This record gives sequence, structure tokens and C-alpha cells, in this order.
Amino acid sequence: MHVRLTTGCSWVDAERICGGKVSDSTVRERYSLWVDAGVFKKVAANAVVAYDRIIGLDMSEIAIDGSLFLLRAGTLIRPTTVVNRPRA
Repeated sequence: MHVRLTTGCSWVDAERICGGKVSDSTVRERYSLWVDAGVFKKVAANAVVAYDRIIGLDMSEIAIDGSLFLLRAGTLIRPTTVVNRPRA
């Protein structure tokens, strides 16, 4: 599970990386059970509480930025914006 979640590899690749100790279908099923049980939401919530207790969260100055890039046949395509959109 750790390999899959930290690398983003496929379930099959995670099984291979772990030397076939657990089948990809078993890990996938366990992942689904944990999602349904809310395990990952609880872990994330506990991590935020622990970070706040140890380091302290200061949300007074926060900025979030996001960009979307599509890859087509190895070519980087810029998102369409006012600056780079195709002209009619």
C-alpha cells in the first residue's frame, strides 16, 4: 500500500516492486475497504492536528496556485489562457 500511495505506480507495478509478497488484487481490495471505512480521512485529520500542536498552523497568509498541463505524445501543451489562446 505504501509503495502505491507514495509513488503513484499501478497496482501491478506495486506488487512487482514488493517482490510479489502481496497480490495487487489483495492490496486494491484492502485500499477500497480502508477508503470506505474513512481510514485515510482520519489519518489526514490527525496529521493536521499533530502538525498544529507541534509546529503550529498559521492560516493568516496562505496562497494556493494550480495549473493544468496536458501531455500529448510527449509534447507539453500549455493551458489555454487569455494570453495564449488560439486566435479565431
